[in-house]
Amino acid sequence: MTTEPAAAQPKAHTLRLLLPFFFQRETVAAAARRLDWLTPETSKIV
Repeated sequence: MTTEPAAAQPKAHTLRLLLPFFFQRETVAAAARRLDWLTPETSKIV
């Protein structure tokens, strides 16, 4: 049992990971062109 007031207790714990993020800039435009044709109807799994 602690004698500290409730305000001194932490409210939440968070963890943030800073990971390197690399991508090839020329492939972004190609991926956008490929995804451009998607609509809710074409993306349904039959």
